[in-house]
Amino acid sequence: DLIVFATGFEIGFAVLDSGYPIYGRNGISLKEKWESGPRTLRSMNTHGFPNLFMQNAPQGTFTTNFVQKLDEEARHAAFMIAEMKKNGLTRFDAKKAAEDAHCEEVYRNSGRGGSFLKKCTPGYYNREGQITTDKTLNSIYLHPIAFFQILADLREDGKCFEDYDVE
Repeated sequence: DLIVFATGFEIGFAVLDSGYPIYGRNGISLKEKWESGPRTLRSMNTHGFPNLFMQNAPQGTFTTNFVQKLDEEARHAAFMIAEMKKNGLTRFDAKKAAEDAHCEEVYRNSGRGGSFLKKCTPGYYNREGQITTDKTLNSIYLHPIAFFQILADLREDGKCFEDYDVE
């Protein structure tokens, strides 16, 4: 196994062309899987890419205090890794059905705030003015506090792995 802390600063799908291809089961690249849009489970995992944690991937949340987001996601990933070690598990992979449900919710709620962001000065927050106001899978999931509470509840309720195949 390999843990990579960072591969550079890219936003959105630019990470797929950063020179660091990510391959999952059966040699499928993340870029190939996401050709029609990102597909994740809570932004941190994607079906077919076992033991992969992503931070700041599409379909997560957005905060003005970026370090808080990284900290909350890292806490969750560290908890899952510790639980796997404690229980003698070596592999986890997001269940396809759970990923599909997450993507449906992201798509259903997408477009919020798009009109506002489109009017802003081009920059990081609106992909240099290239933001869509249509329904899309390349959107945020929830308000950050609600998202962080979901992660905390999964840990506290012992349900971290219910949306994953583990071995």
